[in-house]
Amino acid sequence: MSDLNEIDDNNLVKLAANGDQQAFCELMNRHMDRVYNIAFRMTRSSSDADEVVQQTFIALLKKLKQFKGESQFTTWLTRVVINYCLNFIKKRNRQETPIGAGTPDEDSWEEAGEPEDLLPWQQNPEQKLQRKQLHELLTKALDRLDDKYRPVILLRDVEGHSTAETAESLGITESNVKIRLMRGRTLLRAELGQLMAENELSV
Repeated sequence: MSDLNEIDDNNLVKLAANGDQQAFCELMNRHMDRVYNIAFRMTRSSSDADEVVQQTFIALLKKLKQFKGESQFTTWLTRVVINYCLNFIKKRNRQETPIGAGTPDEDSWEEAGEPEDLLPWQQNPEQKLQRKQLHELLTKALDRLDDKYRPVILLRDVEGHSTAETAESLGITESNVKIRLMRGRTLLRAELGQLMAENELSV
């Protein structure tokens, strides 16, 4: 067999689905950091993220044959991870109400905000802060965002996925991605402003 490092993801999946343990280990090694990073940002806990990672890769052993190769493996894997994160969060008791919770389940442009509120959050005053301060505040604000919006913000603005890739990963329409992204950015910017005030930061 050729070096596993030289085999692309889709072919590794085929090998792993047929019982090749080395191929599965190679997939784990390639994507462990990605899975953990998504899980950590979603669950806001290193221990919970570790559990999600474990659940995800255990599930992959059973789900690999379901992967048809019609999309990139990373897109399919991202959807699996996020689904496990959302299920995990639902079972976990929360002590604080996330930002954006209680909004209507049905996505609508009316819920997204006014046009002047829909500018990308990266383009607002927080970009004037030092990089370290900005990273810390954005992380806190993102952590407080409701589960409806956090995955979209995470995939589009943090991971850099396209609207189509995000829609496929989350199993929603591209229109819903755009709406949730707009609404999420608006909520995130408001939360960021509050954090800046709490930390007595000026722009």
